[in-house]
Amino acid sequence: KPKTTCSILLMLGIFHFAFPRYIVATGSMDPTIPKGSYVIAIREELLIHGPSKGDIVVFEQVDGISPHPWIHRIIAVSGDEFTPLDRKGRIDTNRNADLSNNLNITNIPEGFVHQSGDSNTSYHGLAKEELILAKVIFHFKLPWK
Repeated sequence: KPKTTCSILLMLGIFHFAFPRYIVATGSMDPTIPKGSYVIAIREELLIHGPSKGDIVVFEQVDGISPHPWIHRIIAVSGDEFTPLDRKGRIDTNRNADLSNNLNITNIPEGFVHQSGDSNTSYHGLAKEELILAKVIFHFKLPWK
């Protein structure tokens, strides 16, 4: 029995490390992942390749931006050409510029991704790839939230 208990504890520890879990704190991913949903992710270090366009990922908390890890979709990766107005009319709040400046195609710099929530009011903009903690692999709405 002690061997079985140790094996179970070891497997739970590995699962806990490899597949972190989060509760979505905001409505920025509505309607795809509603506020209060439970998310299971796989750590970025365990992925075969880096983030891809369309992936939903967990970003590390950043002072002044978010007091907790945040979950957004990758819209474009390093080297991609991206037109900010392609995002359903949302304005890139990283730039304090008028819309005419946002009509230009932007190349995403090396080491960065363009990220956004799925809601029409969600913040979007550039984020360093190194802030990506994990890729979301499963999510569901908690019944009591």
